[in-house]
Amino acid sequence: MKRSLEDAVQVTESSHKGLNSYYRVAPDDLDAALAFLKQEGARVATITGKDARDHLEVLYHFALSAQLHTIIVNLPYDNPNVPTITNHFIAALLYERELIGLLGINVIGIPDSRPLELPPKYSDPTPPLRRV
Repeated sequence: MKRSLEDAVQVTESSHKGLNSYYRVAPDDLDAALAFLKQEGARVATITGKDARDHLEVLYHFALSAQLHTIIVNLPYDNPNVPTITNHFIAALLYERELIGLLGINVIGIPDSRPLELPPKYSDPTPPLRRV
């Protein structure tokens, strides 16, 4: 990156390992982080979700100049809301639909909120990747 994400957005924690950089940001700072990465020429590689036992995490992975930059957002179990990033990266749509179906994360403003991978007969109210 030409500039540092940490200079553009409030980062609560960061680490760098080889060509991989990890930045933890508050949900309110996500939009600014995405705008910065898009301006730098990043492209979304994938989005993953994680049940960390006491909270949920969404990890946004971006490729930029042979490096991987990951933005991590913590979400509370009782209110797992995160805004869609399709306004910055339309390719994120399918990954966000996975977050909905597998972890029960509410993606606010997503153009298509149907769970992606759950079969129609799946009837358990608990999302399959949530630890119970």
